Formats: sequence, C-alpha cells, structure tokens
Amino acid sequence: MAIFVARRGEDGLPLTRDLVLQVPRGCGKTQIAAALAGWMLERACREDKSGTEIVILATMRDKAVDVVKRLEAVPNCKSKAWKVTSVNAQRPAQIAASAGTIKAAASTPQNADGISPSLIILDEASRMDETFNRARSSTMKVPWSQTLIITTPDIDQYMTPYGAMLSSVEDALDNGKPLPLGTLAVMHQADVGDDPSNPLTWAKANPALGIRIKPAEYERRLCELNDPKQREEFYTQCLSTFTNDLSAAIPVQYFDECVEEWDLESVRGLPAMVGIDFSIGGYSGAQCDLTSLNLAVWDGTKLRSRNWHWWAGRSMAEDETRTRMPLRKWESEGLIRKSGEVINLDEVRDVVAMISRTVDLKFIVCDPAAGQAGRVQRWESEYGWPVSKAPRSAVYMGSAWAIWQEFVRGKRIAFHADPVLRGAIESSKTETGPTGLVTVRKSTERSNNDPLIACLVAIKAMNDREMLAQSMYGADASRIAF
Repeated sequence: MAIFVARRGEDGLPLTRDLVLQVPRGCGKTQIAAALAGWMLERACREDKSGTEIVILATMRDKAVDVVKRLEAVPNCKSKAWKVTSVNAQRPAQIAASAGTIKAAASTPQNADGISPSLIILDEASRMDETFNRARSSTMKVPWSQTLIITTPDIDQYMTPYGAMLSSVEDALDNGKPLPLGTLAVMHQADVGDDPSNPLTWAKANPALGIRIKPAEYERRLCELNDPKQREEFYTQCLSTFTNDLSAAIPVQYFDECVEEWDLESVRGLPAMVGIDFSIGGYSGAQCDLTSLNLAVWDGTKLRSRNWHWWAGRSMAEDETRTRMPLRKWESEGLIRKSGEVINLDEVRDVVAMISRTVDLKFIVCDPAAGQAGRVQRWESEYGWPVSKAPRSAVYMGSAWAIWQEFVRGKRIAFHADPVLRGAIESSKTETGPTGLVTVRKSTERSNNDPLIACLVAIKAMNDREMLAQSMYGADASRIAF
C-alpha cells in the first residue's frame, strides 16, 4: 500500500494508477479501503489542499457505507474537522472536510458519472457490471487519480469488465512479464491441485489466517462441503479459487468415487471407442494445450475409461506456472509424455495401435488441429481404423456432457486413476448456451480441459452408435460380476 501511495514521478504524479488486490474473505478489505481513504483525505487536509474527491463504489450500498462507518471511529471524525453525513440515508454517505470529501455509494453507472476522483475504490470489482469501466474512465481525466480495485473472486469474473483486466494481470504474473503500465497487483489464492483440507493451503490462500481468521473456522466450514453451493462458497470466499460444482458441473468427489483400477487385459476383445483431443504445441501465449486420448470400453454393465496424455511446447515450466498444474511432476510419474515442441502424431498412433491389438476398436473420433487432419484421416486407409471428426458445436458438446455427467453421477463409469484428468475436471466449469444445452468450458483463460474433452467425444460417439445400449447379456459373462 505504501508503494501505491508514495511512488511519484518527477512531475509529482503517481507512478501507480491501479492497484489490484484479490484476496479471500476475512483479509480486511473494508479496513484497508477505509484506512487508505481516510489517510488520503487527512493528508490533503494537512497540506491545505482543496477539491480532493474520494469515491467508494461497492456492489451494495451497505458495503460502501461500511467503509465510512469504519472512519467514524477515527479521532478527526469526532471533531469539527470531519463531518459525517447520510450514513443512514439512501443517498451516498459522505465525509466532508476542509480538503474535500469521501463519498460512498452503490456501484451504478449514475454514481460513476460526473466525478473527478483523486482516489476511487471499487469494492468487489469481480461482481461489477459496466460500472467498472465507467468508473475507471472517470480517472483518465484526472492525472493524479488512482484506483484501488479490491475484491474476492467470483465464478463468473472472467465474463465481467474486471475479467479483461484480470486476464492481462494474471498473464504477466504467471509468465514473468511486466504488469500493465501503472499497475500493481497482489493476489492470494490456492492453486489447482492444492488440498483444500490442508492448513498449508489455507495459509497460502489467506494471509490473514491466524490473525483475523482462526484456522478452526476453516475446519468448521470443511464439515459443510457436502452441499455444492456451500462448497462453491468455501472455494471462492475462503481459498480465492474455484470449484466446478454449480451449473450442472461435476464435483470432483464424484470422479474420485468412480476411480477403479483396471488394465487393458481385463477388457480384451470388448467393444471400444477412442476419443482424441489434439493440440499442436509450441504456444507462447496464455494457452497451454495437451493432446489427450481417451479409451472408452463398454463391458455390458459399466463404461471403463482410461486416458493417455502428451505435452508439446517450448517450456513445460512456463506452462506449469500458467496452468497451475504440476506438469513436470506428472511427466516424471509417467502420466504425461513429453513430445517436443510440436506434437508427434506417431506417438499417438502407436498408443492407438497398442489399444487396437487388445480391444475391439470400433471407431476413433477426434478433433485434429490445423495441419493434422490429413495425417489422422490416413489412419483409416493405412491401419483400418475408422476415423471421424468430432464437431465442436454447442449441440454436440452439450449432449456429450449430458451423457458423460449422467454416467459419472450414476457411478456407471470406472476411471483408471488419473490426476491429469482430475485436474482438468477441477479446472472446468459449465455454461448454458443459447440452445439451452449445458456445455463445459475452461474455468479460466489459463486452464486446461483437454483430457475431459477427450472423454466427452468418446462417450458421445459410443452413444450415437448405440454401443452403450447393449444388454449385459451380450457381453462375456465371465467378465460380469454381480
């Protein structure tokens, strides 16, 4: 905070115009906002300045007014130096002083218009609409104006005006690049793969743990995680990250309950489908792609699912930071194969060949990247594997998601243990499209859900070819346990 207010250029103007502070609940966001607003007004008074305008906008008026209420305890507020008005009225709350005012109001476009703030505080920016952009544009006409953007995360924040700014900040932090000019950022959060029940995760996510928040409170909240809405609240508000329980998504615990070790020999000769989500590799932007292959085998009573994964790119370490997934650890454990800068299709073909020698491979459905379609299509003429392209339309992927999640919820699927797929599920969320179908997408710009997409296209192809409708009596009875 000292850097935010103290760094000045030779012209005396602030070098930091925007401070982004994204933290879990209980870190003292309101107190920080009150302290900064009060300090800046008091400094202006002591320097005999005039015209200082400090504006606090929050998603609810009560939240903004709470900042003013915190300042009522400041000694100057009880003297004639500061005058507090409108705290209990519907109009903006205000503190008036010789140097200027502090105004607190709801974050509406009207309250963001017609202001020339020295400081504007946007409380819970991740939940703001167009007011966010309107408020920030008001600072452009005031060269000495600064903005404190302070918030807990929200599941839909990347679809808000704040999300565009957040993406550029996260890209810089993850890849060691300079932050946008005039911007500072402090972000505390748990990463994908962190154990939410581990006190070390709590401390990593919440710098106020043990100071303002007792660890016992986190322990109490953990006992409530059987309810999806409570779990979503715990992840976003306490760990400053996301779970994918809402909007018909699958809690990762459902995946865990379907994990069952099995090997290829146990499904020898049974009908199978392969789904592949291809990547090219070599990306240097904000995206990390995996090539993932899913084998789906129907044994007459249950779908058996197993994945293989390949990474291709320029720096696995950078992609690990970008996705917040332990890619190098997974590679050392043999869960991911390192293909080089560009994906080696021969390695994928060799796995398909190994699979085809064991199961009755009926079809391969895939989504080749640019330049790969021709080579993949030749697999049919060269090896006899029927190949088709998976549409990525909302209708196709929406029905694929509906089938897959129904099998998972009904425990009609047996996953081979796969932390990579588990991480993809954790990094995914769902949204309802214009057709009314629910489709799966990445929870953030940096996330990776290729392993999940491979599963979806495989089960969709099996369903379309009525392979999942076979009676258990059509399967080898020796493979069916009652």
